[in-house]
Amino acid sequence: MKTRRNQLIAFKKRIKVLIILLFVLIIPLILSSPLFSNLFNANFSENDDDKINNKNDTKPIISAPFNAHYFQFYKVITIDHNQVSGTSGHTNFPFLFSTLDTDLYTDVQPDGDDIAFSLNNVWLDHEIEVFDQNYDATHARLVVWMRLPALSVTIDTVIRMYYGNSTMSSQQNPEGVWDDDYCFVLHMDQDPSESDIHKFLDRRHSPLR
Repeated sequence: MKTRRNQLIAFKKRIKVLIILLFVLIIPLILSSPLFSNLFNANFSENDDDKINNKNDTKPIISAPFNAHYFQFYKVITIDHNQVSGTSGHTNFPFLFSTLDTDLYTDVQPDGDDIAFSLNNVWLDHEIEVFDQNYDATHARLVVWMRLPALSVTIDTVIRMYYGNSTMSSQQNPEGVWDDDYCFVLHMDQDPSESDIHKFLDRRHSPLR
């Protein structure tokens, strides 16, 4: 009887050793298999554009627009819906954004060509009115108009400003900011004596006002 018990104990020990060997030998093989590696990497490759360095990301990560990886950095611009007038949302709204920024002082081209904006995965048409990279000893000044396809009065509108590419050409599209309801757009820093302004007024036969 004692011999049979000893045999049973020895058999259980061998089973435990076998199970441990299975874990030690088989699990690493499964983890290193191509199938498992592809499944694991797929979770990260879908959002490569979100790996851009965000210097002040205090908002949840949202998907990035196409080709966003060409920029080194982005910042979040939040429009408080409580500051938006009206009882319903606005469409194709020309939004004016003005800021003094230390990162734009060092991380962008002197003319601001490598500055772009996105909303809900879509690049926004924008026109830079002023970009003074040497506004003072530490800050650049940016004044820009961008067309928002939708501006809500019930939820905050979250825009991303992308920047940081020393070889990029201008990302502006001023014509896309202003729709056909705008006959002519003058910015505050423009000289009223400029020839294109007078050509427009001559066509309209109306005084400047």
